[in-house]
Amino acid sequence: MSSTGTQRAVDASGKPLATDKQAASTKKPAKPADDKRKRVVDDDEDDDDEDPGGFGWAVLAFFIPIVGLILWLVWRKTKPQPSKMSRNGFIASMVLAVIVGAAAATLGYMGLVNIPGLPGGQAPQSSQPPNSSGPTSWPDGVKTSVRDLQTGQCFNVETLTSTDGNYAWVMDCTSSHDSEITGIGEAPAGDYPATQELQQGVSSQVCGPIFLAYIGVPWYDSEIHAQSIIPDQQTWESGTRTVVCYANDPLGGLTVSMKNANR
Repeated sequence: MSSTGTQRAVDASGKPLATDKQAASTKKPAKPADDKRKRVVDDDEDDDDEDPGGFGWAVLAFFIPIVGLILWLVWRKTKPQPSKMSRNGFIASMVLAVIVGAAAATLGYMGLVNIPGLPGGQAPQSSQPPNSSGPTSWPDGVKTSVRDLQTGQCFNVETLTSTDGNYAWVMDCTSSHDSEITGIGEAPAGDYPATQELQQGVSSQVCGPIFLAYIGVPWYDSEIHAQSIIPDQQTWESGTRTVVCYANDPLGGLTVSMKNANR
């Protein structure tokens, strides 16, 4: 006698098999890997479009540092790559500026007291009294002791070096010349600056401000050389520490005063 009702399939052990519907309901859905990878790729492409960092930002920041600084600050969070490149260009520009400035200052400092033909770059002031008979006239000027030189007087530096820094042949500034007295200063009390480095320090301290006031630009930014004449050791130790400051144009041939030349 057969019974009626729902029949269920069983396996060999007698356990019922899951129906197609049950199998379908218990099956885990597949992960949409391809879609996820696509979204990642798309997101990366969007980031590239929004964050186009490149060497160009560094170049721009290098030549225009203030722009690089601004871009770095503005883009730090929103566009990290361009911000980083702008920062690098800005830093590189600042480092180069410091190196160039230090080199220019060093060269200018070395040339501050450079008097051609004199050992150590210094013209010692004579400890002997000036010619008692007064200055002697010469075709290219009037022979004048360095102790009598005055601000605004013009001369050629070769007349100074030819007498070991004791005399200069002063002439009218409308005559061809290459040097001009910018002022007279007083060195601070202390031991005699026996080395060239110490003499350069004294000259920089005394004649630097005088040069700026007379020429119009700092000596380290000028194409005109700032130079000086300091006393010899005997004169210095006697209490006279007068420093004669003058400007020298290496091209020479000037027929006007260098005062307020601003170059």
